[in-house]
Amino acid sequence: MNSALSSMKRMMDDLRRRKVFRAAAAYTVTAWLVIAIADVVVPVLRLPDWTMNLVILLAIAGLPIAVVLSWLFDFSPDGGVVRTTTQMPSAAASAGPGSFVIAALTGALVVVAGFWLWRPFSPVAASDIRSIAVLPFVDFSEQHDTGYLGDGLAEELLNALVGLDGLRVAARTSSFAFKGLNEDVRSIGQKLNVDTVLEGSVRRSGDRVRVTAQLINVSDGFHLWSQTYDRQLNDIFAIQDEIALAIVDALRVKLGAGEDRRVARASSTSFAAYDLYLLGRHHWHQRTPASLQRAVDLFEEAAGQDPEFALAYSGLADAYLLLRDYGDLDNSVAQARAEAAIARALQLDNELAEPYASLGLLRMSRDELTGAELAFRNAIELDSSYSMAHMWLGLVLDRTQGPLAAVTEYRAAYRSDPLHPVINGNLAGALARMGEYEQARRYLQQSEAANPDSASLRVHLSWLESYYGRLDEAVRWALGVNRSQQELAEKTQPLLATSFATMGDLNQAMTYLGAQDPATESARAFGARAQVLFAGGEYARLLTLASSRIEQKPADDEIAVTERIWSGIARMAQSDYAGAIVDFEAVLDFAAKKGLDAPVHIDTLGMLAFSYGKLGNTVERDSHLALSQEVLERERQRGWNSPAFRVAAAGTFALQGDSRRALAELAAAIDSGFRDYHWLSFDPRFENLRDESQFQQSIAGVRSELDRMLGRSTELIKATVAASLR
Repeated sequence: MNSALSSMKRMMDDLRRRKVFRAAAAYTVTAWLVIAIADVVVPVLRLPDWTMNLVILLAIAGLPIAVVLSWLFDFSPDGGVVRTTTQMPSAAASAGPGSFVIAALTGALVVVAGFWLWRPFSPVAASDIRSIAVLPFVDFSEQHDTGYLGDGLAEELLNALVGLDGLRVAARTSSFAFKGLNEDVRSIGQKLNVDTVLEGSVRRSGDRVRVTAQLINVSDGFHLWSQTYDRQLNDIFAIQDEIALAIVDALRVKLGAGEDRRVARASSTSFAAYDLYLLGRHHWHQRTPASLQRAVDLFEEAAGQDPEFALAYSGLADAYLLLRDYGDLDNSVAQARAEAAIARALQLDNELAEPYASLGLLRMSRDELTGAELAFRNAIELDSSYSMAHMWLGLVLDRTQGPLAAVTEYRAAYRSDPLHPVINGNLAGALARMGEYEQARRYLQQSEAANPDSASLRVHLSWLESYYGRLDEAVRWALGVNRSQQELAEKTQPLLATSFATMGDLNQAMTYLGAQDPATESARAFGARAQVLFAGGEYARLLTLASSRIEQKPADDEIAVTERIWSGIARMAQSDYAGAIVDFEAVLDFAAKKGLDAPVHIDTLGMLAFSYGKLGNTVERDSHLALSQEVLERERQRGWNSPAFRVAAAGTFALQGDSRRALAELAAAIDSGFRDYHWLSFDPRFENLRDESQFQQSIAGVRSELDRMLGRSTELIKATVAASLR
């Protein structure tokens, strides 16, 4: 044994003398760096895929050569190369330990390099790669005028991959939120919660196009696949088919029956139609009146180029329905045009999810909620990752089953599209109604951080803060909207007016009401004006205005719910309980047909119970009070628990004579953010509680908090004015 140890020691000394270890280490480090650099450079230079294999194989083959050369040769003091002198170790000793060390070093590099060699081509287990995000392809054209083509190519690839069994695809809005941002792909993948990211570029020159695509593993940032295509523009469909199928192959996604056909199915056989459709979607996603009208024109042109292009008709229907909400297209006209376009799209291809979702949206606009739900579920069955179908289904369920049912669909939409402003807005709204303020704010803020130019998210944040009594924060967000996007002022101006009215600055509130004719202004603007008049105690003026607006409605028109509610409140303030009953019963008729928010429904029943009681009609009083309790329990089970809902519950308990529960609910409502001091001071349901010290302390605390928020809001106004003068 001593002899063996002595031989090993002599061998190690000889290896060190011949600098074998130093040579092996230097070679290994150098080879590692060369392989790492090649892994990055090869795709950028668009070299063939086998280039990387060659680099790795040469690196492996070079190690034993380097070790042998270091054993045999050395550098002389004058810089020449000489044979290394031998010493006494026996041939056996040299062959034994030396061979072992050389073999070990060679094996180490083989293992390391083999990782690179095997990684891009080894099958990726489904448990490892289950999701992908498709980023918009960068426009590298000289004129930078084909960005929509890169967006469209990415969108079509995304559409081709969604719904494949075992593969989750991040939705368009979330993926496209990173357009133009110089952010690391791994960071993007982590934010979108995906395993892989597909990115690329498009360069168009005349009738030719060069498309470069690369699939990147988020966990390590290395390429799983990359390719460059130089083709005629008319071959764009073949390119997207090849990319989609290559991704499926790279991720080893197992295609089910018929899925290979769907992945490779072109949307249109006409490039001109396809080009117009992509440009139309580009404008449609901007969601402004002008961009939506432009989208209509482009979708119509696309359908003209290819009359059998189903998605062109689906896009046309979507544009009409959004113009109804974002523009000034008459509701009946929008519905009729959308219906014809949807029918044509379904006739051409009844396996697309989009037309069914558009059909659901059309039915929802007509309050055909059962039919809308059916259409949305059909769309989801065809494409379970279609986020818009989930979101729109959530809107239906919000009306029919409450926020608890709706939030399930909103979350499903969120999983596919976590950065979509509208999805986050609807999810936050449902959570807000459930009393989950912190969750709601977190969703909106993370979406706003990813979409800093989205004024709609600031509108949502302003509404949320107002809903939870953070009126100074509501003012801050609303002022930000007005600075960035004036066309949303019709939403934020009324909110600013009601916020300042609630805080007690009626003069400032009036500045946000605008110069519109009060008799013809929008329902939202009228609601703000009514709040200002109510806060100022101008009940006669409020009743006159509400009554004049009600009289202007055609006999067959739906009742003006907002006007009826304020008319009833103004009548109660003037002890006209019989007139108030007429108004509130009309509101109940509307609720039976189309539903109402739970707090409004419960408050209406409470006002009726109180008014009937004042007139001595105890039967109707008790009937409406019992119904109020029934609605309260039902809506609480459906998820309602907002500050306004808890005030409505407190009012119901107060009418029942249960002071303890009424004060407890009222305290909980104020703790969670209810700040409408004027309503608490007026609400007739609390007339038997006003002398209670707990009630007085509660509303005094509200008044103090409002004064604090008014001071901050006033400073925000001054800062905004100063900024506008710079």
